[in-house]
Amino acid sequence: MGGADLPAALFLGMREVWVEISHKGTIRMRNPSASSGVLLVLAVVLALAGCAQPKREMPGTAESLPRPKIRVPKESVAISHLPSRPVETAPPPPSMVPMPELPAPVVPLPEPSITAPPPEPELGAWHVNILATCFDLSDSRRPRTAWNSIDPLKENPFHIALPFNDRVPGFEEYGPCKNRWVEIVNATTGERAFAQWEDVGPWFANDAEYVFDETGTVRPHAELQEGKRLNVFRSTNGTYRRPIRRIKNGAGIDLSPDLCKILNIDGQGLVNWRFVDEDSVPDGPWKLRVSTRP
Repeated sequence: MGGADLPAALFLGMREVWVEISHKGTIRMRNPSASSGVLLVLAVVLALAGCAQPKREMPGTAESLPRPKIRVPKESVAISHLPSRPVETAPPPPSMVPMPELPAPVVPLPEPSITAPPPEPELGAWHVNILATCFDLSDSRRPRTAWNSIDPLKENPFHIALPFNDRVPGFEEYGPCKNRWVEIVNATTGERAFAQWEDVGPWFANDAEYVFDETGTVRPHAELQEGKRLNVFRSTNGTYRRPIRRIKNGAGIDLSPDLCKILNIDGQGLVNWRFVDEDSVPDGPWKLRVSTRP
């Protein structure tokens, strides 16, 4: 039946209307009458409106009744003591991963401004208890050293002579000898002085074993040959030879007059001597006029 035929049927054929509206929203009609048509229409409209309302629970139904609270004894509750599992978190995106700290650049420290200690001075071995004689070149009519024609009086007045000449052929390997510094000590009194090597003697000019002995145990050749008549050279090396002479004493070093005076040696006496480096020579009268000519 269409929506337009429903009002005509209601007004024409119905004498008695009985409308039953249940909670399920159904409508039943019996004995419709024309007088009750308006009421029927109104009832239908209300019924349709009620069906469109949301479903509500009727009071007293099982769904609306409060649920009883069930109490469980504490003794029956099982408490788990299992260790807690670590929570796994997702790794951060690459842009949020912290970059490792780079080591700081190594900056070289400046070198300390402490100068290195000076090298140890070159010290020779001590020649002990060597007979020393005093000689004075000023007594000579033509004073000169064995190395050159320079007036020895213009050299350092504190000078010595040793029995070796580095300018004799075959002995150049020991040079240079001139102007080398030596330390001399009076073996009896302990008085000390310094001097430069400016002449050759006494007696020999090739006694390298004694002069350059690194142990200080080799004795002067004149000491071993005292009283003998010998050529001043112990070998045939070299072309220059002096006449045969008698070795009057076993002196191994000659001292200048100024040196004999400061060492308190009169004529001759025993001394200890050794080579020293120029840097280790202290200030004194022996530095007032230092010889530098070769």
